[in-house]
Amino acid sequence: MSTSFPSSAAAPLQVVELLDEGDLKGCCAAVYEHPAVRWLLGDELHPGGERLTRRAFELIELNSGDRLLDVASGGGATAMLAAGESGCEVVGVDYGAAAVAGANEAAAERGLGGRVSFVEADAEQLPFAADEFDAVICECSLCTFPDKSRAVSEMARVLRPGGRLALADVTVDHERLPERLSGAMATIACVG
Repeated sequence: MSTSFPSSAAAPLQVVELLDEGDLKGCCAAVYEHPAVRWLLGDELHPGGERLTRRAFELIELNSGDRLLDVASGGGATAMLAAGESGCEVVGVDYGAAAVAGANEAAAERGLGGRVSFVEADAEQLPFAADEFDAVICECSLCTFPDKSRAVSEMARVLRPGGRLALADVTVDHERLPERLSGAMATIACVG
């Protein structure tokens, strides 16, 4: 028995080209949009999956009156979970155009189009006004952003006074990593 997934012969070449051009953001987006990654990991692109996501919602006391920003929303699983379970309004941002299109389509198919939307944007330059959101969530993505300080500053900027941030990510002891796990590929794999 074999399992297949949609493939694109050009995708691995695109990743290599983006790395050669120094476009780490584009490379990360291309990798996480690739059908093989979705096939392997499903919608749970971070350790802990929905269990960790629900715990984050508890910690930021997410409720139906909130407006939530999901930074690096990928296929939209976290945003749709928030809207479906808490009834809040959610905007997801992702650097990858294909991820944004797929997430908007999935939200519409689930009847969440009125409460969930996705936009293509850079986490280091969020296209929102200051004080626009009650809460921000960023799961296992900050480690892939080249300018982490700027991304966190942007998240803080769009939060209303008293707003809440849920940030879950991977940390590593670089001294204990093998040399092959350094550089751009390590960043994409969340260990760089």
